[in-house]
Amino acid sequence: MSEPCYLLSFPQEICDAIIDLLRYDKRSLLAASLTCRAFYPRTRVYLFTYATLSTESSCIRLAKLISLSPELALLFNSLEINVASHDTIDYRPFSVIESLVNLKHLTLRGGDWSRMPYSVVSSLQSHSYQTFSICPSFNFRSIGEICLLLRSSPYLQWASFWFKGNFTEECHLDHSLHRTPAPAALHIGEADPTFPVETLLKLAATSRPCPFSFRNIRTLNIILSSRNAMLRQHLNQYLVLVGTSLNILHVNHSVPVPMYTSSETLDVSKVKHLSVIILQCDTNYFGRGSQIFEWWISNLSVVKEHSTIRSIAFEIVTPISDTGMHVPLDWDDLWARLDECLTSYKLASLERFALKFRPRPAGWDTYKARIEGKFPLLKQLGREVVLE
Repeated sequence: MSEPCYLLSFPQEICDAIIDLLRYDKRSLLAASLTCRAFYPRTRVYLFTYATLSTESSCIRLAKLISLSPELALLFNSLEINVASHDTIDYRPFSVIESLVNLKHLTLRGGDWSRMPYSVVSSLQSHSYQTFSICPSFNFRSIGEICLLLRSSPYLQWASFWFKGNFTEECHLDHSLHRTPAPAALHIGEADPTFPVETLLKLAATSRPCPFSFRNIRTLNIILSSRNAMLRQHLNQYLVLVGTSLNILHVNHSVPVPMYTSSETLDVSKVKHLSVIILQCDTNYFGRGSQIFEWWISNLSVVKEHSTIRSIAFEIVTPISDTGMHVPLDWDDLWARLDECLTSYKLASLERFALKFRPRPAGWDTYKARIEGKFPLLKQLGREVVLE
């Protein structure tokens, strides 16, 4: 296709800037690439960065593309493997992965690591990943397999573990020969009742030098439910470790809601930024929501002197289908206790407290006006109080 004359005089920098604005719109990128040759160098940078391999045919198509334009293999930096668990496919075509030499982001959404060709496994182990994610439908036999996969990733920035619990703690990697890859941010959640969150946290609380000894993590995002009875105990063991780098803790209270008692508190003294999400599903469940707040009041009441907490946020989330529900308005005593707790001398470092509702309940202006006056002590100390 011939190029419009007014584009011929554009500097390449202008063309690149135009394409940068379209980077997340694949249809527009394709149209621009077909319309003007000057756009092609930049469009292919975005069009050929992410590869998803789920079937034999998808592997074959990628292999043909690279055989026609070998330089495209250098552009791919993100790979997702997503083989349906019920599919009995031939994994040999996945050898096309060996041609992707610049991978930085790996998502294992579905498949079986033990069925991958040895050459593919070796290739994936050779990359230095910045982000890494394991989803429930991807199977590993042991933690050691994951350690081997990440052995060349000392600068791992983000990791997400949502896999099932059908693997062992066996690991034969000599970690002394490799710098321990510790993600700056880690998200762990449960896929089903067998998910080994407590196993990971037990390993996290040990001195074992592997990706699961989360000593260098700065952000931890974790889901708490009643499926793992020992989870809070192992989480607390991790939180009190000496020499950890944890600054930000996100806790998501999911369904089913566990019973909370003041005798099993979390020591969050060393956390700088704490956020708590509570899912409001129905009236019976949310009757337990106040219990969650009471449990967090217990947690915050037992922090050590000179705690480092700077900000605390509670967020109440209502599913879209239940937006007609009203947040209970009879929590005045709870707000007063929370206000008193947060103004303790042990929380002298606290700068900001936020209470958020997603979405805002009906009659929000009236409700907000009512609870704005429930935190007088925080305001007297000059702390920022945010109601959203």
